[in-house]
Amino acid sequence: MTTRSTARRLDFATPLLALALAAAAIAAPRPTFAAEGRFGRGINILSTDGMFMPGSDSSFSFATLARLKASGFDHVRVNALPFARIDAAGRLEERWILTLRRVIDASLAAGLKVMVDVHEFLYCQRDARACEAKLDVTWTTLADRLSDYDDRVGFEILNEPGGAMDVATWNRVAAKELAAIRRLNPRRPVVIGPAEGNALSALPGLKLPAGDRNILIGVHYYDPFVFTHQGAEWAGLGAATGVEWGSEADVARLDRDFDAIYGRARAEGREVYLGEFGVYDRADARPRFCFLHRVARAAERRGWSWAYWQLTSDFALMDERSGRWNDWIVAALMMPADPVICRPPTPGVRVPQR
Repeated sequence: MTTRSTARRLDFATPLLALALAAAAIAAPRPTFAAEGRFGRGINILSTDGMFMPGSDSSFSFATLARLKASGFDHVRVNALPFARIDAAGRLEERWILTLRRVIDASLAAGLKVMVDVHEFLYCQRDARACEAKLDVTWTTLADRLSDYDDRVGFEILNEPGGAMDVATWNRVAAKELAAIRRLNPRRPVVIGPAEGNALSALPGLKLPAGDRNILIGVHYYDPFVFTHQGAEWAGLGAATGVEWGSEADVARLDRDFDAIYGRARAEGREVYLGEFGVYDRADARPRFCFLHRVARAAERRGWSWAYWQLTSDFALMDERSGRWNDWIVAALMMPADPVICRPPTPGVRVPQR
């Protein structure tokens, strides 16, 4: 997902959030679960930053990586957009490759693993044939130029295939790109998600080679969409406001959805990578906090890695202009499981609003 809105500061001066922030600040131990995902807790970065675009300004500071690590994150999902940097001769620009390597090197130095995500979903949903040609260049090049990294660096073939990239086309293209990657990266973790935007409903149609045990099933979770995208005019929900989340029925639906994904993964002996989840920043704070907390803990109980959407722009953990962090988002993502967090507030306690 690649959108932009004006980030706003939220005021969370309540006992509930004070408790949550305290829990995050003292780095409370993680919940114990059977098989922690190999990438752990992560966040999407650089989807809208100008770092990769010549002549564009970049507000990203590599110091942010150390702060992410200190806040409890284990990896970054780098939203890479290489297609515009492929020339007429079918060569990926050297400067772009070196910039990507700088980001990977800085992340690893900060103690963060890296998922290199080709985030060209808008292009690919419009024109599957042109997308395939550019994916061929991208993965033939990156499979070579990033082959010297160890398995702390993973590859995600394409973010949210869909539209013109239908199920049958995507299965064929994904298999071809995977073969290109495997020639020089035989054990590299590779994320492949279903068509229709990595949707749960499209998971039955995803075909993966049974013998490759280093493929992670990629999924995104923004359900119910009317809640997670309320107020987003670009999603057709500009008039939707005040939509709540956190009831027993809401949590039960989350568990049903995740159990369905878990069932497919367990049947194939595969790991799941929850590459995106979040709530647009027009939603009220309390249900937004609840959703983030519940989704992160539900993923971890099933042994999945996850990556929050996103560091800056909308859904943001950080205001890219001021550099101010929304520490309450970190708290929601990191605090230990707490069954009280989604219950109605205690009478007399002021509930945070947007």
